[in-house]
Amino acid sequence: MANTTTAAPGLYEKNVSLRAVSACSSTLSVVGSALIILSYLCFRSLRTRARLILVHLALTDMGVAIANLVGIVVNFDQYYPQSNPHSWYSPNISIQILCKTQASFAEYCTLSSVLWTSCLAVYMYLLIVNQSQKQIKYFLLFSYAFCYGMPLLVTLWMLSTQRLGYSPYNSSGWCSVILVKPYYGNSKTRIDLMADVLGYDLWVFLTMTLILVLYISVFTYVRQQVSLCFRDKKNTVVFFSVSWFEGEH
Repeated sequence: MANTTTAAPGLYEKNVSLRAVSACSSTLSVVGSALIILSYLCFRSLRTRARLILVHLALTDMGVAIANLVGIVVNFDQYYPQSNPHSWYSPNISIQILCKTQASFAEYCTLSSVLWTSCLAVYMYLLIVNQSQKQIKYFLLFSYAFCYGMPLLVTLWMLSTQRLGYSPYNSSGWCSVILVKPYYGNSKTRIDLMADVLGYDLWVFLTMTLILVLYISVFTYVRQQVSLCFRDKKNTVVFFSVSWFEGEH
């Protein structure tokens, strides 16, 4: 009798409840993002530069949620049998194209969302601390190129190196970054560190570090300005902190 490896049900069979929760969270994300975009379009008073960045962030978040919903509805598990995850066969070409398209779109929107989050932090720093409208204008132009261009380059690289698609180790049956790959012919697996780091972890780490540094700088600056106001006995409002919410920027 041939020696075959059987997938553990708890590892490779996706839980129906997990898929339901993922579908609900993705739907709520789409609704929330749509409300942010509609409020910006419908109310002229809300059309500030800061909220424009939020609109781009909402667009990318909506893209991630839609990509996840497509994967949940299609359920790629049914096209890739899991009786032996180390020797699954490829389905027809249309399913393969749909899988890679869904994975690429999800990866692109995820990276873009992370980068727009960092740009929002930089914008707040420039508005509150530097207070330079010229720098803000050039920064916004740079944000479009960086937040939409860099994810495109990373996604194209991952797609060309076969790092996007289906893997039995992904959750909820959708296609995404292939982090775990089997060694064909045996039961061992390997982790693709390059895909893990460049595909998500590096950008999240840099974004969280940048946000922490900038927000501490903004907080320190605001405290200094408030202290100066009290020391000079001026009953004024700290306009540089309120302008991000109320100003015409």
